[in-house]
Amino acid sequence: MMQIWLDACKEDLPVIQEVLKDTAEIIGCSYPGMDNACDVIRDGIAERQIIFVSAGPLSNAASVLKRYPSSAANIRKIIFQGGCLMYGNVHGYAEKNLYADPQAAEYILTHDLPVMICPLEVSSAYAPFTALKMILKGDMPAEVKVCGAHAEIRGQVSMGKLVTDLWSDAKFPLRKTEILVRE
Repeated sequence: MMQIWLDACKEDLPVIQEVLKDTAEIIGCSYPGMDNACDVIRDGIAERQIIFVSAGPLSNAASVLKRYPSSAANIRKIIFQGGCLMYGNVHGYAEKNLYADPQAAEYILTHDLPVMICPLEVSSAYAPFTALKMILKGDMPAEVKVCGAHAEIRGQVSMGKLVTDLWSDAKFPLRKTEILVRE
């Protein structure tokens, strides 16, 4: 059974732990705003190869990698339930997890680690956190496409938008993000 570090909104942790309990070994949990989250995560993933699963903003993942860059060697992949390709739940263009900390999302998306994004269009088609469970079991809830991805961090109107080159002829230089797409 794969070992995962689970990062989510505090109120979602008990629910997602219950959903994932038979799917993966949850070696630790954290949430944005948690006291000493960076140290807790670094110590929890030391000497292990884990998958970092974020069902909330990517604040803690980015903070750990900025503060302790060597921790990247312990993270095989980051799976992020967030962002949207079409319509958001904060504004017409932004999903709440990415919108809450677009700078952290941009840092993760431009880091060397493999990232898989389960956007709102996929995750909302299932019961809460079921899409993450399917991903961890290897039963993809949508088609996986590889693309370049960024989080909009400067736009006055577009702040928090997930920007990809999925449907563009102009490709970003870094094209390593896996994104789930329902067609």
